[in-house]
Amino acid sequence: MSKTLNNKVIVITRPIERSKFTFDIVKEFGGVPLVVPTLELKFTDTPNLRRLLKKLKELDWLIFTSPASLESIFNFCPDLKEHLNPQCKIAVIGPKTKRIVESKGLTTEIMPSEYTAEGLLDSFLEYDLEGKIIGIPSTLAARDVLLKELTKMGAHVFVAEAYKSIVPEETDLIEDLIKKILDKEITGKTLQEYGINALIPEKYTVKAMMLKLFDNL
Repeated sequence: MSKTLNNKVIVITRPIERSKFTFDIVKEFGGVPLVVPTLELKFTDTPNLRRLLKKLKELDWLIFTSPASLESIFNFCPDLKEHLNPQCKIAVIGPKTKRIVESKGLTTEIMPSEYTAEGLLDSFLEYDLEGKIIGIPSTLAARDVLLKELTKMGAHVFVAEAYKSIVPEETDLIEDLIKKILDKEITGKTLQEYGINALIPEKYTVKAMMLKLFDNL
């Protein structure tokens, strides 16, 4: 490896149960990972999710836009595969979600090359969705672009809140991070001036993000 992070402190703000992969990559690249979860994911047994679970036999498509959406639906319906329409196709937004789907004994029909809602929509262009019933377990805060655009394609789309992001019960780590930033212990000129330069990788994965960071060292 020609470049390393040279012991730079990299703050990881993901939920603690989802931070290990990022933690390991930061260490592999020579950085010092600092895990400070700024949110927690909570599975929610909402009325809409219960309605979606009752519609499993009717679904033509099931779309998972995150690992959390998949984990939530299996949390409330462990035997989902047995209840799901055998002809139902599954679309996922990225490789991690695909791996989890396949670990549950299901097959993925669509995974876009661009891991975004827009990438999913592009992949659906080759399918006839007229009259098809599509289920999307998601979070209430998610963008509604899939609902709007798939409906335009003729599908009947059912979105169900399956999880939500909440402030962690323990905020000591967040408060300590804020103190470090204000005390200028882990920040540079940009943060000191209350601005942030964003590095956006072509693919929305941790590894692609780290490689993008290397390109800008």
